[in-house]
Amino acid sequence: MTGVGVLATVTEPADTAGGGRGSAGGVQDVTFAAVTLRVPEGWVVDPVAPKSPDGRFQVPEWAEAACVHPPGTGGDSACAGGVLIQRATATGKHVELSVSAGLVCRDLAPAKRGWGFFDGDSARTELDGRPASRSGFTCIRPGASRIGNDGRPLDPADAYAEYETWTVVNAQLLLQADARAPEAVRAAASARIGEGGGPTTKRLDAQGHGVTFAVPLDWFDWTTGAMCLYSPGAELTCPVNGITVRGAAWFTGEGTSAASTGGPVTPAPDSALGYIPTDAKVKADIPAACGRATRTSNTNAENPRRQLLESGKRDLGGEQAEYREWLAECPDGTTFTWRRWWFPQRLTMLDSYDTTGGLDPAAIDEIVGTISWA
Repeated sequence: MTGVGVLATVTEPADTAGGGRGSAGGVQDVTFAAVTLRVPEGWVVDPVAPKSPDGRFQVPEWAEAACVHPPGTGGDSACAGGVLIQRATATGKHVELSVSAGLVCRDLAPAKRGWGFFDGDSARTELDGRPASRSGFTCIRPGASRIGNDGRPLDPADAYAEYETWTVVNAQLLLQADARAPEAVRAAASARIGEGGGPTTKRLDAQGHGVTFAVPLDWFDWTTGAMCLYSPGAELTCPVNGITVRGAAWFTGEGTSAASTGGPVTPAPDSALGYIPTDAKVKADIPAACGRATRTSNTNAENPRRQLLESGKRDLGGEQAEYREWLAECPDGTTFTWRRWWFPQRLTMLDSYDTTGGLDPAAIDEIVGTISWA
């Protein structure tokens, strides 16, 4: 194995007043792949090889992994009684980490081919200040036929292992704790995450619009014609916590991608929509203005009153944009800053709203600054 996860370190906690009592009190910090867990004294860190000697699958070859566990338990990818740290080292593999978790059930009972069932939808949470999803899964013995609506076996004897998992996409990290070991669950929930484990951003293509951006690994995209790039949980509020993209195909109506839906329109960068509307084009657009800024799924683009605060030129991605910034006020009194970047030579328009509780405008500026054209 190579990279950030080869070596593990064990140290006494620095904050002895906050529950970390050093070796005398029975706790210690262990670090693997730049992830630090606070665990009981004496726990050990065993790196997990991609394959066991018999060739059976354990951990993906594009990841580094270790089992942090009490002495005399665990030590493999099943990590019974402990916490499995798994961190991707290859670009584009972060999504597959959560998929690999359930394969531990097969590792536990290779001859019987046990299988895992995820217990309901994952819950959005944070781990060390980073967005994360938390879920559980149960390893169920082969032949178990009495399964409840929640995915758990009706006969507890049919469940031979249970896990709590935390997936931290922007750190390419999966933590998998033995749910039957409270100390393991507490250790995983208190993880401190350092840099490492591969890239923290990805290139995201604004489909059919001819541009890409470098965005955090946990960002998504969707389109109805216009394209939205957004952070987790912001599907209904784009361009709050995100960016609306309208590329050349949007304005020319040329091509076969969704971006060309509704035919050509004339740009009007000073207007609320950014173009002279037609019925067909508005239907393919992402509803703007007050319905989005107040975080509702209102599809009626109720345009706010706008006051121009700033305009000028911005050099981005090797091109010059016309920048506009408005103070917008909705009928209910909600106010927000509406920002727009218009690249006339590229027929590309970007919009973002800065609202109370939304993303830091500097984060949006950083993403917009990574724009590149196909």
